[in-house]
This record gives sequence, structure tokens and C-alpha cells, in this order.
Amino acid sequence: MMHGTKVMAAGQADGYAGEMSNSPIASPFNAVIQRTPEWWIGWIEEIPGVNSQGVTREELIANLQSALEEALSFAREDARAEAQGPYEETAIPV
Repeated sequence: MMHGTKVMAAGQADGYAGEMSNSPIASPFNAVIQRTPEWWIGWIEEIPGVNSQGVTREELIANLQSALEEALSFAREDARAEAQGPYEETAIPV
């Protein structure tokens, strides 16, 4: 299977948003969710610190998705900021 790879210059802004052609289908993340007397609460298993709550289960799932997207976006920005000079982005299947 061919995996997407992208070579970029440091600081290059081309609108890349984490999707590469020929990349594998993104695997879903797992959430541990729990109903309490007042809230639905949940945690993303694979990413420490990504958690949320909602009045309904559906609201919790939407909030977890939003929190996860934000955490991944920040992580991508941090990783790219650490690269010095040209760098490559490649999909790593798990």
C-alpha cells in the first residue's frame, strides 16, 4: 500500500490540513464515556488530556470530536515548528 508523503520547506504554508493524497484511511480514536447523574463525561484513550463533557451523549461525542481535532491541530503545528530546514511529512499507519 502506498502511503502519502509530502516534502515541505520549513515554515511553508500551503493550506495543508493533515490530509495527504494516497494516505491510508484515518483510524478512529477510542473514547471512554461515562454517564454521571448530571453529565456525560469522556476521555480519548490515545491522546492524554483530551476529554470533555456534555448534557447528552450526542453533545459529549461532538465535544470530544472538537477537542480531539483541536489537540491534533496544535500537535501538528508544534511538530512543524520544531523542524529546522526542509522536512517531510509522511503517514504512519498503526
